[in-house]
Amino acid sequence: MKKTFLSKPLNYALATLAIASTLFTSCSKDDEAPTPAPPANAKIFTANVTPTTGGGTANVTGVVTTSDGTAYLRMVVTSTENIDHVYITSSVDNGTTMPYVGGSNYKDSLGNEFKAGGTSGASYTTDNTKSFVLMVPVNIRTTSAAVSDVYTIWFTNGAGNFLQPTKKRVLGPVTFKLNYGANVGASYASVSGISLGDQFKNGIGSLLVTSGQVSALETAAYNEAPESADISLSELNDAGTKRTGGVNAATDPQGSGVSWFIAPSDRLGVGYPAVNEPTGANTTYISSSSLDFDAATGATLSALTVGTGTKVKIVEGGVYQFQTESGKKGLIKVTSLTDATASAGGTAIVSVKVLN
Repeated sequence: MKKTFLSKPLNYALATLAIASTLFTSCSKDDEAPTPAPPANAKIFTANVTPTTGGGTANVTGVVTTSDGTAYLRMVVTSTENIDHVYITSSVDNGTTMPYVGGSNYKDSLGNEFKAGGTSGASYTTDNTKSFVLMVPVNIRTTSAAVSDVYTIWFTNGAGNFLQPTKKRVLGPVTFKLNYGANVGASYASVSGISLGDQFKNGIGSLLVTSGQVSALETAAYNEAPESADISLSELNDAGTKRTGGVNAATDPQGSGVSWFIAPSDRLGVGYPAVNEPTGANTTYISSSSLDFDAATGATLSALTVGTGTKVKIVEGGVYQFQTESGKKGLIKVTSLTDATASAGGTAIVSVKVLN
């Protein structure tokens, strides 16, 4: 059966983590066979993951061919905090980023419990796990049309969430880009049909996550994982200087009908009630764009020059470019924008392209 491998220093035995792209049968402590090493000719891509490597970020690009069968993502992890969960997302050929679901639950010979997939992530629990080597085998596709496979991995102390990529995160994200050919361009995630609600909209997140699993967060979920989101849909006055509604009904009536994309940091000081104030807010640069969203490629996104503005008024059909605090660039297209003058607030349906 295919497994991932976790090694500890000194006299610790080699442990295994069952995260693979094909299902396998669980093994008990008693019948677990020794973990086989990767074949001598296997393609192994290594990232050194520490708190000082780009703030815990490591990026590896490798070249694979359709005849490789299996590749191995190797992470040499050194942490100052205990780690007990691993989160893995995958994106194929510049498509949607989704949780990477491996196999079933498994216990290794040391008794460490491993869980794969689901909203809680691919996870393991063990005491005082700070330094180890994690090896994740992934299937290499055989189709001649394959372009790239991208895996993003991060480590948490306690349960995190794919939709809240900074929740309890200790190290990461680590990005492995496996290109089917040496000259493949920059890879990106492309997600359509995301619903964003402005600050008056109940039940629809107003904060856009552009890393992890691209999605929308409500303020309460964002505050559980500060800096998880990079852009806020907000209803401000025409000058973009103040939120509308709820502060003073006579001078600040609810429902200006003007929607903006703003940096989460800009939600501070524009009149939000304390319950709607994001904590640990990111500063994202954002501006209008004349680019054709549908035709944009990784090279297009890499070449974006966004400027230093942190808010932009939006319209239906508009395209907007952004650069996050971590340096990731992308485009947003507003495919639908409903009336923001009603008391329930407006909604934007957006499509997103963002570099991995």
